[in-house]
Amino acid sequence: MTEEDVATATAAFQGVGLGDRTWVEALEGLARLTGSKGGELIGLGREAAVPFNWMTGLPPEASAEFVTAGGGDPRVNSRVRIGM
Repeated sequence: MTEEDVATATAAFQGVGLGDRTWVEALEGLARLTGSKGGELIGLGREAAVPFNWMTGLPPEASAEFVTAGGGDPRVNSRVRIGM
């Protein structure tokens, strides 16, 4: 990882705030920077509502499977419970 790699990832997140980049682009850059398989940004709402759940590095059906499995429910998913 170089200083330039960090600057590129940082710029992607700044670009999201300015409307020049998407969250998926920023998450993909962060995943590359950290050597991760993918990135995820999830919004948690009341009563297990998941207003958004952007994931990278996974097949498109993963998001639907997350919802079907009750992944946004704090009684099912300990990470959601801790996040709340």
